[in-house]
Amino acid sequence: MTKEEAKQVCTDAVEAWGIEPQVNIAIEEAAELTVALEHFRRGRATMKEVQTEIADVLICCLQLSLIFGEDGVDSEFQSKLERLKGRIERSKQNISKKEYYGG
Repeated sequence: MTKEEAKQVCTDAVEAWGIEPQVNIAIEEAAELTVALEHFRRGRATMKEVQTEIADVLICCLQLSLIFGEDGVDSEFQSKLERLKGRIERSKQNISKKEYYGG
């Protein structure tokens, strides 16, 4: 399925069932992912189970983006990725300094 087709399916879901129910489902799916990750850390869930919950959350996130404004979400997403990139670069520099100075 293309990105545009996925977007249309999510648009259709929001139109079919409404904003409030889809927001509630997103909350539930996020909680299920949290539980699956906790279970995975303890050896009580499989990678497949975690992948399933991640997929559910990604679908919900696409719906939430449509509900709360794609442009704003995309802008924040890009900003946060840039911030993460900077943190990674600084972390690599700190590791290099420690190795250089024998830390």
